[in-house]
Amino acid sequence: MDRKSGWWCILPEIELQMPEHWKNPRVAANFSISVFAVLVALCLIWVLYLVGRRDYLTSVFAVGLLLCFLFLLVLALQVRLGRVVPQATSEADGTYFRPPRAKTRFLELSIVSAIVSGISFVCYVPSGRLAIGIGGARQIYYPIIVAGLVCWLSYLLLRGRSNGWGYLKLSPEGFEVSNSVTTTASGAWDDVVDVIDQAPKGKTVSCPAVMVMTDGEAQTINSLPTYQVNGAALYWAIRHYWLHPENRGELANGRAIERLRAQDFEVE
Repeated sequence: MDRKSGWWCILPEIELQMPEHWKNPRVAANFSISVFAVLVALCLIWVLYLVGRRDYLTSVFAVGLLLCFLFLLVLALQVRLGRVVPQATSEADGTYFRPPRAKTRFLELSIVSAIVSGISFVCYVPSGRLAIGIGGARQIYYPIIVAGLVCWLSYLLLRGRSNGWGYLKLSPEGFEVSNSVTTTASGAWDDVVDVIDQAPKGKTVSCPAVMVMTDGEAQTINSLPTYQVNGAALYWAIRHYWLHPENRGELANGRAIERLRAQDFEVE
């Protein structure tokens, strides 16, 4: 444990049973790998074709797309092979779970590549200098749309770099989930009437813990494998601290991380 940096690695010693309604996260990872591998191959062929024609301006655009998909492919491979280990830290107000730095680093590189590609698109499509088959009115409004996307990605990158790419916080009082921009779910343990593993009808989410609140609303903690390998142990941890108020003090003294590492939870 590296107490100096404040980060503790969570290395699962056993695997708890996956919640009944979850889909295996490895299936999604395999699908992502297949899609990104195809996109990387297509972009690579395109780049080689453009370089062969000495169309270096369009090559910049194509290389940006190639690197964007390549970094996403590397990220998906790392997740599938278990090479990225989510981390957590115990602080005075609770236990924080954050995405692994290896994952966010490749995400940042992918966004930077997309921004470079987008800037070349905005600068050179209106004049027709990019050989991508866009003409007429599309040479005007497509760059406007892409410019907006570049601004959004730049804002997202700055927020992620300065404030982090999100976290899940479990405290003696309740829970909170945040991405790089806003809080997506929060509530007090006393207001939770059930913790389930299935999202409400009409919502497609991955590997969730859904907190059913006293007012009938559902607060969804999505993609738990982002915060803990496999994610199953973290789901059972959330249920454990909801069911056992006497143990919630562990969320502020580091004991929760030790329990999670040992995966010392009941599977119901």
